Amino acid sequence: MVRIRACHVTGQFETRNNKRPPLTVTEALANPRRDFSRALQRLGLADINGETQVPIYCLNVTYPLVQDEFLDFCKGKQAVMVVEEGQPEFIEQQLGAILYKARSSVQLHGKDMLPVAGEYTGQVMLDGVTEFINAHAPDLLPDIARAPNVLPPTIPDLSKTVPIRPPPRFLHWLPGTPDIRRDETGAK
Repeated sequence: MVRIRACHVTGQFETRNNKRPPLTVTEALANPRRDFSRALQRLGLADINGETQVPIYCLNVTYPLVQDEFLDFCKGKQAVMVVEEGQPEFIEQQLGAILYKARSSVQLHGKDMLPVAGEYTGQVMLDGVTEFINAHAPDLLPDIARAPNVLPPTIPDLSKTVPIRPPPRFLHWLPGTPDIRRDETGAK
């Protein structure tokens, strides 16, 4: 199926002037937004310059993965967390295969501590990184992150206000469509 808009047939259409985006590519490259670093900063594990107490292995090129380099990074570590947005988790699977073939005892985490789908916002990263560090290096976390004294917010019960099921819809048969409500004898 080919869809042609009317403006392409007549050759004329009105447009507005382009607006400059709030952030250019040059500005984005000069000051990258790294929610992972911000999560570490909020936990007190990194400063504003990116210096961190947590070792980071950043892949600038994702294919091919350099096995020896990754295995060297994993030496002496109990666990590694892969931050990979998108589904399926190609890089996480490949890194898991590298660790498996090397018979490494390093635990690999990723989509088990981060959402499988959706954008990794600052809060999502903070929750995932906190869970990972709490599981494998809790001494790095400040006391408030290890044992928060704040109760989680209560979620109201909406089962009384939101219908559980939509109201029933009646079937409308098109002319010539066999009525499937009849049995073999023709009785309804």
